[in-house]
Amino acid sequence: MQRKQRWIRGSVGIALGIGLALGMTGRPVVTHAATQVSLAEKTQTQKTLSDAAFKRQLEAPVNANQPIKDVFPDAVLAAVVADALNVKVDDNLQAAVNVIKHGETLPDSDFSRIIPTDVHFLISPDWDEAPVTRPILNWTGMSAVAHIFGTVEVDQQPNFDQKAAQLLKCVEYLDPRPNVVAGTYVNFYNDDIGNKGFGQLIDVGAESTRLRYIELDVSNNQITDFSAMERVGSYGMYGNVTGMNEQGSAEETSALQVHNSSVVIPNGVPGSQFLPHSYGAPQNTNIGRFRLETPAETAAYQKESHGRFPELERTAQINSPLTLDKLYATNQIDYADHRWGAIYPWQHAITSAADQQIAEKLIPEISQPKLLGMVIQNIPDDVSSLTVRSVWANMMSGGNHPISTLVKIPLERESHSSGSSASRSAGTSMSTPAGTNSHTVAGSDSSSRSAATDSPASSVEGPSSDSVGPAVVQKGQAVYALKKVGLYRYPTFTAKTRRAFYPKQPRIRRPQFVVTGYARSRQGRLRYRVRDINHGSRTFGRTGYLTAQATYVTHLYYQRRPARVRVIGLRGVNGYQHVNLTGKQRHYRRGQVLQVRRLVHYHLTTRLVLTNGQLVTANKTLVQAKE
Repeated sequence: MQRKQRWIRGSVGIALGIGLALGMTGRPVVTHAATQVSLAEKTQTQKTLSDAAFKRQLEAPVNANQPIKDVFPDAVLAAVVADALNVKVDDNLQAAVNVIKHGETLPDSDFSRIIPTDVHFLISPDWDEAPVTRPILNWTGMSAVAHIFGTVEVDQQPNFDQKAAQLLKCVEYLDPRPNVVAGTYVNFYNDDIGNKGFGQLIDVGAESTRLRYIELDVSNNQITDFSAMERVGSYGMYGNVTGMNEQGSAEETSALQVHNSSVVIPNGVPGSQFLPHSYGAPQNTNIGRFRLETPAETAAYQKESHGRFPELERTAQINSPLTLDKLYATNQIDYADHRWGAIYPWQHAITSAADQQIAEKLIPEISQPKLLGMVIQNIPDDVSSLTVRSVWANMMSGGNHPISTLVKIPLERESHSSGSSASRSAGTSMSTPAGTNSHTVAGSDSSSRSAATDSPASSVEGPSSDSVGPAVVQKGQAVYALKKVGLYRYPTFTAKTRRAFYPKQPRIRRPQFVVTGYARSRQGRLRYRVRDINHGSRTFGRTGYLTAQATYVTHLYYQRRPARVRVIGLRGVNGYQHVNLTGKQRHYRRGQVLQVRRLVHYHLTTRLVLTNGQLVTANKTLVQAKE
């Protein structure tokens, strides 16, 4: 079983739902979510290590100028360290560490300097490639590899509550240059970490002047109190904290007024008073994200260990062809004022229409410095309360939902309000209190007018043969950006129609898109109509137009056979028996050089056939041609 990907990014968000309340209490009630059964309870027959013994082993001095297998008494830990340093257990440990610290070249090494964040200390029994099948009981030797790991991932180690912070202090990457703050990816998953251990992990970053968390994942642990996050403030955290997926529930005492089957929730995030607010960004910079909430979705949300949104069931029928008016008419939430985050249009409007058809619709997006108000519309007559899911994350994250609180809000109706369900349609007007910034569902009309004025050029089925060279990417193929590029609503690019900027990135992190069509600007320049396929980013799923200039965007997959490729993917690549990448034969680590016999096409992608007959991906973010 391949280990699930947990490094995800998100942004501050909200999830909404409508439900029937039978009664309301007079004061807030906060109930912490149930936690998992302790690993120590599951493995009572297994021997565990005391915290004092663990600390002594971490700090024990060793002679690093010998083979790795001789430095570490625990053979599994020796294999973990060798794997992290991309060497063998028979290799000299000091020489391998020097590659990281000083850039010295090992014999037969294909590279002379390793990027620190790519040095991955991985203990994960549920990942096929990790050399770990049991808890580590002897950590002697770790003092020789202190402060060199940019990614620290330790999973399923029982009774690790007081050990996690100690280990992190030992292995965290510290840049040798003075006054340079290092960023570290940290993951302690299913390690029996409790409230005290979580506080210690937070303090490692909050108190240090040399460490900042890029990401901290504490999913599937025993944490019920996340107030330690308050100590982070505006420093100590580059990215997000994962694993705080259910903080509790609360009930508001003041009712909201329903008018014309709609209600406005003013002043931003309901229930935020029950959550810590300091996540590296001021509270007034929060931006919103919503989804419908049903009892089934609540149960699925609580069951999901990582707090990700479950897929919605498509229960309402929208007849083809899909239009924005139909999409708005089935949606109970007015989201036109808020940033999308990672929630897609077809998750807002529960529908049975094809995903692809909906995905290609450009939904209006307006970024606000803060939430001015949320509008929920088309509320049925028999609903007496709203169930609002309030989701919080670090401002810098892109798809993660670390803290969640359910808030029940009672509703009151005007005596003269009909509120009939028959009035639910696109164009229903809403009364909006002062201080909110809401739109009715008829907001799609303004989008249509904008399209008429800002986009005189129309889409075309394919690029014309004149003025277009062979570098044009075929519809359905993937591209990635070589330089900083913008994603625009229309083929004629203006600052007003720009949806997102994608900065220039290292090769392995370049933004990726699928070409879904073509268009030309008013000046006749060719554009790609694309869909963002950067999983985990807050732009995932967005559609728009990119430049078709080959100096800015090009094929994601090799189109010609390279004689040799170096593996550059952080987790390496696999060699397979079949062209559809099934029948795994072996794993190739980052840095290995592979000989290529030929290139073959598979649908709209390509594969590389190695000299040993195995097939590997031709994705340029995973392998790179070597001269």
